[in-house]
Amino acid sequence: MGTGPRGSGSASPAEVVARNRLLMRELLARPEQGTPQGRRVLLLAVMVAPVVAAFGAAVVLAPGIVANVAVAAGIGAGVVALLLPCALVVRRRADRALAAAAAPACAALAGAERALPVRYGLNTASPDAAYATEPAAWDRGPQQPGAVAVTRDALLLRGADGAALDVPLATLLGAVDQPGTWPVQGCVDVHLRSGGAVQLRTPHRRELIAALRTAGVRVPR
Repeated sequence: MGTGPRGSGSASPAEVVARNRLLMRELLARPEQGTPQGRRVLLLAVMVAPVVAAFGAAVVLAPGIVANVAVAAGIGAGVVALLLPCALVVRRRADRALAAAAAPACAALAGAERALPVRYGLNTASPDAAYATEPAAWDRGPQQPGAVAVTRDALLLRGADGAALDVPLATLLGAVDQPGTWPVQGCVDVHLRSGGAVQLRTPHRRELIAALRTAGVRVPR
């Protein structure tokens, strides 16, 4: 389960970050309730049924409109087919650039089982004093490359500039998955019980989430 960014045009970036994180903390504070597979299928069927019914009615009552829609859809698919390879190339270049920039930080975590390249830093300071903890300080500066690793006891963060932070897992409230909208890279917001948080943006988001869950850190689905 992901929580997307929210905010208003009059709010500052720092206020938007603080507001979003308040919503995330509320999410993490709720008891986790799994959604049965049968219920998921039912919800999907409820959402899809009206679309299928409307399309079927249009085919019977207004075939000309359906044909026009099909042509427009074909043109749109063609545009996507042309732009998709370009977007893939840009994304892969960005991933390679991050891997190269984060190499020193990954090397600093050579003893860990798996070090993942990340970017951290929101280039904003939170107006909320609750975010004045050390992990939150990693968010205040400009975006920088680094690395993260999850052990049985701690979340290890290393910056390419030599910065280091070890966060005991016992101090974590949980983490929130923010998938993003492709090709924008998703991120993981890690929250401490003290009120602090740090956002980690990585092409290996799912692997990081899996490692956190394996270590016992709550990540709502």
